[in-house]
Amino acid sequence: MEIEMARHEQLSAEAGAFNFTQFVPFPVSAFHKADEDVARYFDTDWQNFVTRMPVPEDRSKSGPDLPAWRLRKIKAYVEEHLEERISTQFLADLVGLSTGYFCPAFKNAMGITPQAYVMQQRLKRAQHLLASATDLALNEIAFACGFTDQAHLNNRFKAAYGASPGTWRKAFSQPVHGGHVVSASSARRVS
Repeated sequence: MEIEMARHEQLSAEAGAFNFTQFVPFPVSAFHKADEDVARYFDTDWQNFVTRMPVPEDRSKSGPDLPAWRLRKIKAYVEEHLEERISTQFLADLVGLSTGYFCPAFKNAMGITPQAYVMQQRLKRAQHLLASATDLALNEIAFACGFTDQAHLNNRFKAAYGASPGTWRKAFSQPVHGGHVVSASSARRVS
């Protein structure tokens, strides 16, 4: 008992004017143990506290989920109907969700909004057509990809890739010569 009182007086002197009525995350009786025991007790108590706390999910992926089957259905629809007008409301209805739930769920799953995804797919198709269908005019490619007109394609394409569709076509089209694919620069030398 005398040792406990001495220890209590020592702790009180070290603490100075500290008010011991404030909340501490461990019982005050732990002060009466040896310093090593206090540290061990505190660590164990803290570890128990931490393991009981829920671990937050990755904030970048927080929000509603979009099951894989719904995502596949949306991707397939967009691919098949890219030349048409595709609204967010229609995509949400397609998978039986409200737009309020669908938009954050889609963004959570894909990392971009539904309309940004549609635009991304239109631009990819435009790139493919520019490189492979050299007989198509730019306005035909614009309509085939779902753009309202050639200017719409030009503006979006240049913003995304830093070059106009015509410039991109000249730089990246690869004509075929004698059954072999050759670059545009070597095609000038061959012909």
